[in-house]
Formats: sequence, C-alpha cells, structure tokens
Amino acid sequence: MSSGDGPRISMMSDPETIDEIARILESAGLPVVARKPVDDPGRIAFDLGTVETLVTIATGLFFSGPVIPAIWKWLRSGSDRVLVFDGITRRIEVTGGPELTQEELLSLVNMAMGGKDPD
Repeated sequence: MSSGDGPRISMMSDPETIDEIARILESAGLPVVARKPVDDPGRIAFDLGTVETLVTIATGLFFSGPVIPAIWKWLRSGSDRVLVFDGITRRIEVTGGPELTQEELLSLVNMAMGGKDPD
C-alpha cells in the first residue's frame, strides 16, 4: 500500500495544535496529505480565531501506533485545546483536559471513521 492509499481523516484546530499533530504524524512516518487554513471557521462549533485543517491517511498505524497516544497527551495537557476529527461518516469534536481518556479519544476517532458508537 502506498502512502496515498487508504481512507483520509481531516483534523481541524488552532495552528499550534495542527503544528503538533503534524509533528506527531511525521515522527510516526505518516504523511500529511494536505494542510491549509479553514476559509469558513463558522462551520465548526467553537471559536479558536484562526483555524487550520490537516489531512492524513487513517492507516492501522494511525490507530494502533504512537499517533493516538501522542494526540491524547497533547489534548490532555490543556483544557482549552479542541480538535475536530472529520472522518468518513462523522465529524467529532474533542475537547482536551485531564478528564479525557485515551480510550475515549480512540473511540471517538473510530466513530468518525465509521465505527460503532459505544453508547
């Protein structure tokens, strides 16, 4: 499978968070397919000022490798951190803070990619 194969997942947040996500993906060997400012940030449910989007390939490495734990650590370190996952079937907004569990983050990302809602 080439680096361009597989379902894509888009993540939207403030530029600092998107910078960190890009570093996490790069260190895991996953490609950043696209990165750009969001022209209409009004389409998301929170106000971060400047909003960027980053797109990557949602391979098994994205879910079972170091990516989800690294994103979780980043999100937990600040309750003002918000990351939107725009997957195959759903858009999921995740708010950071110490109450966010790694299992919850993985479940939410799986739901965005078409997985079953655990509720």
